[in-house]
Amino acid sequence: MSQQFETNALQSMKKVLTQYEQELLKIRTGRASASLYDGIMVLIYGTKVPLKSICKMHVEEGKTVVIVPFDRQNLSAIERSIVDQKIGITPAVIGDQIRMTNPPLTEERRKEFVKSAKSIAEQFKVQLRTVRRDVLEIVKQSEKEKVLSQDDVRNIENKIQKILDQQIAEIDSKLQHKVKELTTF
Repeated sequence: MSQQFETNALQSMKKVLTQYEQELLKIRTGRASASLYDGIMVLIYGTKVPLKSICKMHVEEGKTVVIVPFDRQNLSAIERSIVDQKIGITPAVIGDQIRMTNPPLTEERRKEFVKSAKSIAEQFKVQLRTVRRDVLEIVKQSEKEKVLSQDDVRNIENKIQKILDQQIAEIDSKLQHKVKELTTF
């Protein structure tokens, strides 16, 4: 029975960690990355669709992301959506493609991104703690219903705390890696 609680906690925490990784990809570094544009939604024919579903993206020379829409008519809608995101990169329409060259980050901008990354990390740590609290509430309820003994509850609490500590360490590790990316020129 205790294994079930641990498995549920681990699965929920892994989902939070995956979301955290996706959020970190959205923070711009000095290098060009197509993943920076993953969350952009484009209004086409009255419907918002993900950018990556209506175009092909690739990186050229490490500093430029090239977007080639499958339908040339969507070029202006894609450009407008990128500008609306305010990611600090101005799209340039050249022929049937959009090119975005990453300008070098200023020291001030790097500090802003580091601060943002730390804030995001803290938000996801809170989500992990919320998962722990929710699982432990179910465990306590099982104890009240006499399904689990006090020793079982204590063991489960300790194991879930260890899982939480591992996941928080993983977030910290990914944060340090992102900060290193942001601070190296």
